Amino acid sequence: MKNYISDYKVNLFDIPRLTPEEVKLFKSDFRIVADYFVNSCNKDDYEPDSMIITHVDEFLKLMKVLTGDIRYEELCSSFTEFERQGGISMCKVLDARERKGLEKGD
Repeated sequence: MKNYISDYKVNLFDIPRLTPEEVKLFKSDFRIVADYFVNSCNKDDYEPDSMIITHVDEFLKLMKVLTGDIRYEELCSSFTEFERQGGISMCKVLDARERKGLEKGD
């Protein structure tokens, strides 16, 4: 049986239970994702960080998968090419998602 089981080391993080100091150790767009889940689980009202999203398309697709909310992926087309090149923060994403929801009546 040992021949069929891989011996890989895997580091797992319980993201919603990280401290704000631990979240700040992440340097990529994942820091915004981690901040979202930490604050969503610990506070009633999420106040996003002003950190700029580097990989907008990939970030929005990941948020869609992690939250199950398809509106994240739908937002990608609503941002201009210039914005997608690195001028978007989580505040802009959430504002656009809310605006799109109001337009649709969601």
